[in-house]
Amino acid sequence: MDALVAYRVFVVFTLLVVVASVLAVARELRLSRTAGTLAVLAVLASSPLHGTLVLGQIYPLLLAGLVAGWIAERRGRPVLAAVLYGVTVALKPSLAPVLLLPAVQRRWVPFRAGIASAAVATIAGVLVAGPSSAIGWLRIAFTEPVPDTVDNASLPGLAVRFGLPSVFGMLAGPPC
Repeated sequence: MDALVAYRVFVVFTLLVVVASVLAVARELRLSRTAGTLAVLAVLASSPLHGTLVLGQIYPLLLAGLVAGWIAERRGRPVLAAVLYGVTVALKPSLAPVLLLPAVQRRWVPFRAGIASAAVATIAGVLVAGPSSAIGWLRIAFTEPVPDTVDNASLPGLAVRFGLPSVFGMLAGPPC
């Protein structure tokens, strides 16, 4: 498939995932059809979504995973919620603190399920992409400097948003 066609397919897929996620939240909250429609329109008009679409980022997939986990939690399925959160964390490790919520609540089965699903999904990704990709990712994550940009969603990026050098964020934890 041509790169431009693939990009356009990804954008359409991304929009469908975002709309489905917003509608799922609206349905779960029993919002009126008007409120749900307004929520979808507000999200579709938002600058952050446009940036995500232009850059081809995975945030809509993360949104879908978090929404699915949230709905499972609301419906009394904490283990399923933790598994969904774990898979989402495997896609974006900076979301790992989400996996700590069951531990704080002393719900050990969901906690273990979340950690296990994150590990299994990560290993599956390594097997699909190849071990060299995992080693390359770790090398980049721990050795490359973080760009001094406010758009970087990491602790160093947070430091930059506060007008500090990115090294202050790196001191707070490893780059994500």
